[in-house]
Amino acid sequence: MKTMNTVILFWNPEISSYKMEDFQYELERMSYAHMNWSIYEHEKTHFGDRFFMVCCGKKHAGICMSGYIISEPYIGADWSGKDRVVYYADIRPDYMINPTCLPILSSEEIKREIPDFDWLGGHSGRLLNPESAVKLEALWKTFIEQHISMFGLRADKQEVDLDDYRGEDKELIELTIEEEGEVSGEVRCEDVFYCGDTVAETIDEIVKMLEKKLGRKVEYELDFDYVEEEDIPCYSKAVDMAIAKFKDEKDCFGKPYIAHLVRVAKDFCDTNKRIVALLQDVIKKGYAAPGDLFRMGFKQGIVDAILSLTQKDGESFKDFIKRVDANQIARSVMMSNLEDELNFYRYEQLTTDDLTVINEKLKAWRFLDGKNDNKISRDAE
Repeated sequence: MKTMNTVILFWNPEISSYKMEDFQYELERMSYAHMNWSIYEHEKTHFGDRFFMVCCGKKHAGICMSGYIISEPYIGADWSGKDRVVYYADIRPDYMINPTCLPILSSEEIKREIPDFDWLGGHSGRLLNPESAVKLEALWKTFIEQHISMFGLRADKQEVDLDDYRGEDKELIELTIEEEGEVSGEVRCEDVFYCGDTVAETIDEIVKMLEKKLGRKVEYELDFDYVEEEDIPCYSKAVDMAIAKFKDEKDCFGKPYIAHLVRVAKDFCDTNKRIVALLQDVIKKGYAAPGDLFRMGFKQGIVDAILSLTQKDGESFKDFIKRVDANQIARSVMMSNLEDELNFYRYEQLTTDDLTVINEKLKAWRFLDGKNDNKISRDAE
């Protein structure tokens, strides 16, 4: 795989809009990871170039990521909020290492071999000369070989095939469901953004804006919350239904109820669990019957999980939780539900009644987690 240049990116988690938790999120979903980064020497940077990302700052200094540039540089909003003209490029990692808990190739070690480059910071997106690039590639290869055993949950690697991106003539529309109950969409390389009440509305408006801006008919592909392409139609139906039914409902704190559903859904990479999280209350509230969900194209496993999460009339909370525990998808969604509901920062203050409810939810979570300590018996009474 031939590359043109080697670009050094810098990342200081202490001041960057891209935080350490963002890095860990991308690492855990590396096969879907799609990010962009500011490029200082944008005129010399092109599709297919190699990049290395140096984590800098007070605590961790060294290379924590490598990969390839998968777009030409483009102008985007200034990440620092200073209204500067900033160029970005889309990047695709092949190695990622969490610098807070694992060894990285330190800046000091690199500087010993390549002293004519500032490895401690400065503009992100500077080019390394070809001779130094060869040395860095060798250092990185040796480091990876020596530390290959650490790759797992906090480090990952993958093959990157530039042919997957080469000659791409379609615009990428990135969609997500927001906690406010809207579908947002953007095309980052064209600086186009829109929020709508349905998936179709957002896509239609994004396409209109693109065609007006580019002066031509636009072909596009979708990236919707990292959902697999074949699952997007079904996921879109769930998103539209959740917005239509729950956008105006309030939770016990007076906040939009759909925000809770969205937070729970986004706890999962699995599309089925996301759909169940969004639609968990549609049968309970009488918005749909199982047959309606089947006719909309939802699978048996999704409908069964929603039924498991629907508390029956006269059913005690203890029996309800036991029934949820029998369905793997429902169990995962309920645990995430409880974790979100047990976020104490949502309470202005805790009353005696609140504590009773909280303890009941804690017992339920521990039961579902298998750490019940006989607070709820798994045996039939």
